[in-house]
Amino acid sequence: MVPFPAQGHLNQLLHLSRLIMSYNIPIHYACIATHIRQAMLRVHGELSSKARRIIVINDSMMAYVVQDVVTIPNTESFTFQSVSAFACFLYSWETMGKTLETNDNVIPNDLPSLEDCFTTEFLDSFATQYDFQNLNSGCLYNTCRILDGSYMDLMEKLEDDKKHWAIGPFNPVRNIAENKSSNGSRHKCLQWLDKEAPNSVIYVSFGTTTAMEDKQIEELAIGLEQIEQKFIWVLRDADRGDVFINGEQRKVEFLKGFEERVIDKGLVVRDWAPQLEILSHPSTGAFMSHCGWNSCMESITMGVPIAAWPMASDQPRNTVLITSLLNVGIVVKDWSRRDQLVTSSTIENAVKTLMASKEGDEIRKRAVDMGEAVRRAMDEGGVSRMELDSFITHITRHSLLWTEIDLNHSFKRITGQCESMEEELLPRSTIDVEDIPPSGASSSATSVLVLSTMVALCGSMCTGCASGYSSPSEYGIMEDLGLSMSAYSVFGSILTIGGVIGGLISGKLADLIGRKGAMWFSELFNFAGWLAIAFAKNAWWLDLGRLSVGIGIGIICYVLMSCFAVSVIYFVGNVLTWRTLALIGVIPSLLQVVGLFFVPESPRWLVGLGLMFLQQFGGVSAIGFYASSIFVEAGFSSSIGTISMALSQESQGAHSHFGANWDPG
Repeated sequence: MVPFPAQGHLNQLLHLSRLIMSYNIPIHYACIATHIRQAMLRVHGELSSKARRIIVINDSMMAYVVQDVVTIPNTESFTFQSVSAFACFLYSWETMGKTLETNDNVIPNDLPSLEDCFTTEFLDSFATQYDFQNLNSGCLYNTCRILDGSYMDLMEKLEDDKKHWAIGPFNPVRNIAENKSSNGSRHKCLQWLDKEAPNSVIYVSFGTTTAMEDKQIEELAIGLEQIEQKFIWVLRDADRGDVFINGEQRKVEFLKGFEERVIDKGLVVRDWAPQLEILSHPSTGAFMSHCGWNSCMESITMGVPIAAWPMASDQPRNTVLITSLLNVGIVVKDWSRRDQLVTSSTIENAVKTLMASKEGDEIRKRAVDMGEAVRRAMDEGGVSRMELDSFITHITRHSLLWTEIDLNHSFKRITGQCESMEEELLPRSTIDVEDIPPSGASSSATSVLVLSTMVALCGSMCTGCASGYSSPSEYGIMEDLGLSMSAYSVFGSILTIGGVIGGLISGKLADLIGRKGAMWFSELFNFAGWLAIAFAKNAWWLDLGRLSVGIGIGIICYVLMSCFAVSVIYFVGNVLTWRTLALIGVIPSLLQVVGLFFVPESPRWLVGLGLMFLQQFGGVSAIGFYASSIFVEAGFSSSIGTISMALSQESQGAHSHFGANWDPG
């Protein structure tokens, strides 16, 4: 599980983890952004080798972070949409130009605009994630088709190449455990609620990511003080990380004495409060909320009507879903008047309508009925439970065999055609598995992956050209530039020195500018080095060029530890001059520089998917560098030496690959 580091997102995936664990599937949860890299290393190094199949579920805002899941054998990723299917569909539909035809009653007439819903920084971040969401195999929603069925159907029409599951509510729906403090006692909010009459208390909380201005807090306090209803008001600043750590609280001048005045009818909470337990308490009769989707689902599940006060993000549109389509709440603040102060009289009237009027009673009855229906959806045979069973069946249906990865299997994996052995790991669910379409990447994702393969192959060719160059060019360089064997030995071995230098800076460089940036940077050294060698007039330019190439491959080997085209260089070096051969070395560098403009970050996934066997096992580099002179000393021509090395490289590479995969049984 890779959640977005905001409390509403974290909670939803924690609850989803609990649901999936009930199927005896182990969960690894990466809880904060600083641990994401650690989590990915764990997936690469530990899970892939031990697990028969790995499923990565990431928040839609973390698609960029988990892009490397395509590098891991027997792995599939799914995107968790942390908002309602209603809000998700509307955003996608508008982004795609409203091309999908819908029924007249599907799109509300009073739909709020997205103006002021998101900051520029958020939109930029979201755009970054969008390019990588095509790499997933489907989407999960913390919703129920009882609430969002029409919009789930529309999402499936918009993205008909992917599977969509509505498996909410994620939060517990039965026998909710009472939250207890460290000393074992129940939370003070629950103790306070125990003394109140059923449906007599309004719970007021606006999430963990927003903070009101002092003037608005004052108006809210006046409104709550004027009403007759009891209330619990969670008053805290926007979350700064850990909701259980109480930082310095903002002091609002007006609130001095407020808590003392309302002590008989209200409780002000300035730290974390057990929201789900509060909503499930029989004394709670309404919830004044910002309408974040996590809060909406918890309130609907517990059958508590909502007084909607949207602040940002998807909340204005969730308000429409809650108040206009589901009719389980009322509007406190209309998004069209978002810049205006909500007065104490408006707050007082809204609470009275919801808590002490015939209209409020009808809304509460619908909320209670809908809550019961949603809770039943998670019972055995319920619509959400069936969708959860369908998802579990889908991810456990196939067991992939990846004992030895070769290039052919890698390309089948990339195009979604990898052969797999069907094996039922769990009892068959009530959903017929024949109705579940096999997963596969979309055509757009396939094209991106295949292009990434080609671009990464160019990087491997850069390493291969550098490794294979010195042997076929040895006598040509020594003759044209008048070099001694010792001088040429410096030229041959200085590549390793450059590799050490490149290796020392490669890790930090990749961290600073990314893997694509590191590959671009490496190709600057490769390009300059090969040109210096091709047009060298003396040993100095020759050695500087070779050193530059070494630095380039030292950098690129950090993100692409594979070597390709050594044998090609051995062969063509027998018919081309050493200068022409050096110019050939420029070609893969140039192709990769151009290709990197058209692929997403991190094409190094080829390391794990098929190019490793292209590294040749034909002997130590020293033999390859000086194969020509070794064979001449033995009485053969230099061309015989390089051709023999090429054949040796290919035969040993083929033996190590096919021999490991040959099964006499």
